[in-house]
Amino acid sequence: AQPCGPVALMLLPFLQRTAMNDVMTGTADPNSVFSSITLAAFADMGWYQVDMSRRVQRLKWGDQEGCSFVQGKCNAWNSRYFVRDAAVCVCLLASLPLLPPRGRAC
Repeated sequence: AQPCGPVALMLLPFLQRTAMNDVMTGTADPNSVFSSITLAAFADMGWYQVDMSRRVQRLKWGDQEGCSFVQGKCNAWNSRYFVRDAAVCVCLLASLPLLPPRGRAC
């Protein structure tokens, strides 16, 4: 379950639903990235010195989808984020994991 309330708003960028393979989602993924969101959060915490001139890893999940991708419901997302075959729960499209078909659970 994802957290809710004020803490959830603060953590929203790091929920797997919206940041999939960013290291701050806390998921084990061999394709995890340190995105600009993560590096900016580290810098804002004040505990880390972040070299923003270094190459930032691109977070492909949700790229170019706009604010509605984060703020809206996932069932309104582009169909490329969903598995088309109900028998398959995880597949790869441009090395991105997809969600189960709308209205179905794995």
